[in-house]
Amino acid sequence: MTIFNVLVVTYNGEASITRLINHLLKAGRNYQLNIVVVDNDSHDATVALLKKFHLNNLNIIRNEMNYGIARAFNQGMEYFYNLNAPWVLILDQDSYVAENFFSVYEKVFTALTKEPCDLVAAICSNPASEKANTIPHQPYQWNGSAFYNNPNNTKVMCGLPVVASSISSGTYYKTEVVINLGGFREDYFIDFVDHEFHLKLLTKGWFMLWEQKANIEHNLGLQQHN
Repeated sequence: MTIFNVLVVTYNGEASITRLINHLLKAGRNYQLNIVVVDNDSHDATVALLKKFHLNNLNIIRNEMNYGIARAFNQGMEYFYNLNAPWVLILDQDSYVAENFFSVYEKVFTALTKEPCDLVAAICSNPASEKANTIPHQPYQWNGSAFYNNPNNTKVMCGLPVVASSISSGTYYKTEVVINLGGFREDYFIDFVDHEFHLKLLTKGWFMLWEQKANIEHNLGLQQHN
């Protein structure tokens, strides 16, 4: 049975965490899920709601204070690295995967084994705003000095478009690469944590791909218009 490893970071996420887990369980009903939640000292019912699921495959790491999203990412990636997990999906507490999400990625990871894709270190999904799902939040390209949104101007690698950055939520990361590059930058408390790390991947010769069939809803607002 295919194993999918999922890292969720929470902070006062009681309004969304039950829906997130239910979406994961529905999408992963034919697979083995290993879910780790790193909680940044929530003061609401987030942890209590997680414990109500009584899942053997759901582990909670509780921090004594809000250390920021980057440190939580690194804690989760270190946890999975110690389990020899090859790929880890990161999700924010308000991201919801589509029902066919893991079946799409099963095909992706099978395809990666059949082609010379050793330099692929991240694969982003296709996020849309939860509140305005007609507005996509597509990944970015890099022009040498800034990220810009132009998903149509892409090359293809291993059957998928090559991009330079995207939001971390809904992105699969190659665990060993994240650890070897020193993880996410922890002095970036929230903003630009994902883009800084993706730029590091790019400058070190790694590639990020975009799986447009893997859909998630995310509470992003209306930052991008196409």
